[in-house]
Amino acid sequence: SCMNTNLPPLPIAKFYNFFIVIVGRIFPLTFGLGGLLMVGVGIWSVQKGMESEGWETVQGTILKSDIKKNESTTKDAKGFRRTKTSYIVTVNYFFEIDDNRYEGNTISFGNVSHSERSDAQNELKSYPKGKEVKVYFNPEDPDDSVLKKGVVWPMWIVIGVGAVILFVSLLASIFLPKLLRKYFLGKFQEGNSENKHPFSE
Repeated sequence: SCMNTNLPPLPIAKFYNFFIVIVGRIFPLTFGLGGLLMVGVGIWSVQKGMESEGWETVQGTILKSDIKKNESTTKDAKGFRRTKTSYIVTVNYFFEIDDNRYEGNTISFGNVSHSERSDAQNELKSYPKGKEVKVYFNPEDPDDSVLKKGVVWPMWIVIGVGAVILFVSLLASIFLPKLLRKYFLGKFQEGNSENKHPFSE
């Protein structure tokens, strides 16, 4: 049987295939999982927000409130590390229904983070310890409660961004392996072009 000299030897081909699977499929699908998670969290938050529109109300009291600092490190296009800091206001409150005490810690379904600490401090002023607040609770499960009913609009952005990431990741996992195979095969044939048989064409 005649051997196709335009194809790389088996060990090299196996390495190429391994590289293509890692870079062409696993990397994009990993980002896709992140996108799927964003969509899931966004849909859950929107659904809970819509449900809370019909919940009952009761007077509650703030037990404590604080600011939580989150830091995430990413690399920019030049490879430099950049640290992004965000601030989220956290609260604990309690309320009573039929002499039963319940506690909650949800300001809204879909926490809004602040890039500036001063903005978080301004929000924190709304929830001083001991302040009486209106609590919206699920009449079927009073442990399920929130201070701000309805849908938080940034959750629509979370769903949109997550959907785009998921869509692009799926496309990349389909087409990137094909492009990489074409690129590697082209490079191999380029390297073998000087050794071509004079009658190969």
